[in-house]
Amino acid sequence: MSYCTLCKSGSYLLNNTCISSGPQEYWANNDANRCDPCLDNCENFQNEYTCDLCKENYYWYEDRSEERRVGK
Repeated sequence: MSYCTLCKSGSYLLNNTCISSGPQEYWANNDANRCDPCLDNCENFQNEYTCDLCKENYYWYEDRSEERRVGK
């Protein structure tokens, strides 16, 4: 069995396999041609610093996903 360690442009390395796009909770790192994990509590990332979709009960605040709090 062979494993990938690098992928060509337009493909992204994830778990030793080159894929065309990353799964949810990963973002496509075009500089390194790999899928990198999103920051905590984010399901979809546009890039290393921009969350497109926070996990349920979280919202984007400044530079991270914050938990929604009810009351004080």
